[in-house]
Amino acid sequence: MAKFKCTAAAEGSPFQVGEEYDIPSEDASENPPVPPTMWAKMAVTSIVKHDDNRETLHFNAVCKKGGYPEDGADEDNTFARFSPAATLEIYIANPALFGKFHRGQKFYLDFTESPDSPPLAPAEAVPAATE
Repeated sequence: MAKFKCTAAAEGSPFQVGEEYDIPSEDASENPPVPPTMWAKMAVTSIVKHDDNRETLHFNAVCKKGGYPEDGADEDNTFARFSPAATLEIYIANPALFGKFHRGQKFYLDFTESPDSPPLAPAEAVPAATE
């Protein structure tokens, strides 16, 4: 584990400026901890149980049925404003995790780039998306 001191945090982030957090690192001197690039808040929307004691979890970005308070003072509203649409599907094969999730649970996702990621390509080298 390595220590990371938060110097900036997005609105709604679970991290607090000035606080220290433990970040896994094989060798903190060669791979210093990096704060997350992005946070998301996701809710379990469905669970598909398979015959082999495995399951598939489906997540969507948080939102609130019935709207938010007029002042917008709701954590889910903050996340929904910056990540209004997201889906995630995870196939659970770990027996220790089977049955540990339930519909409606909410989770923070921390997107921290792995040190072995390829470098970002120059913008002109990235092909345009096609539909």
